Amino acid sequence: MSASDDSKSKRYDRQIRIWGAEGQQRLEAARVALLNSGPTGSETLKNLVLGGIASFTVVDAARVEARDLGNNFLVTPDSLGEPRAKVVTELLKEMNESVAGSYVETSPEALAESDPSFFDKFDLVIATQMFEPHLLALEALCRSKGVKLLAVRSFGLMGYMRASMAEHTVVESKPDTQVDDLRLVRPWPALAAFAASFDLAALDDAHHKHVPYAVLLLQALERWRAEHGGAAPGTFAERAAFKKQLAAMRRQGPEGVPMDEENVDEALKAAFHAWTQPSIPSEVRRILEDERTEVGPSSDDFWVMAAALKEFVAQEGEGCLPLEGSIPDMATTTE
Repeated sequence: MSASDDSKSKRYDRQIRIWGAEGQQRLEAARVALLNSGPTGSETLKNLVLGGIASFTVVDAARVEARDLGNNFLVTPDSLGEPRAKVVTELLKEMNESVAGSYVETSPEALAESDPSFFDKFDLVIATQMFEPHLLALEALCRSKGVKLLAVRSFGLMGYMRASMAEHTVVESKPDTQVDDLRLVRPWPALAAFAASFDLAALDDAHHKHVPYAVLLLQALERWRAEHGGAAPGTFAERAAFKKQLAAMRRQGPEGVPMDEENVDEALKAAFHAWTQPSIPSEVRRILEDERTEVGPSSDDFWVMAAALKEFVAQEGEGCLPLEGSIPDMATTTE
């Protein structure tokens, strides 16, 4: 890693933790246009500049007035009467020297009408405090060029933001929650063989308490199926009975006192995996059924991967998504 890369990594460390390296790369490649540089627009653009976008252009015909001094911290008393776009641009550039900034001293409405090609060079247009007729014309223009549009308007402490784009795909999502994918109901051969390799009765107490809880669940499920015609626990009563059998796997100490085995506790908490069939979430199924999975040379990477996933599910996946692959924390050894 070069010195500049290391410096950038330290500067943006907190946000990289949120959206990852690819998200930061996309941000650093973004070219943004801000239409009108009042307090709403200036604050919005400030956050993007601090985040490290590639460049920005401010389009605004207004000059700094006395009222701007009370609500826009990117203008100063010394800038009264100067072009607001120029003042805001200069101060924003000081906040992050790696971001290129420019300005156009004209009204956004006039620019969109007289020079539509101006918007070709941007990835995102942020339109602030514009009236609906002009926004509709701007949206049609941005849609025709494949440029994403954010319409933002504020009224004192209230406001709204509307996003307009033909499509926005996310490949590396950052979900808030993650469900462990153990596939115990339909274990793959290697997992089934691994679980069967444990002779629980032959283990001493020290080794028994370090058997991964997934193994305990699989062995308990296999015994249950052997006694119930191959079926997993289904009803509430059956699930309660299964958990009772699972709890009985806990070793007994002197005088029949149950031993403290964390792996058994973990197995009881994760018992639902023994009857939860792998399924495809409805939002994923909608993507797989979308006509855009019929890909061609111009297809976006997202749809190419969706097409590959669709083919996997239909063939070797046997109706299931690929295994997520991560291993949850378990009370066990590293052996």
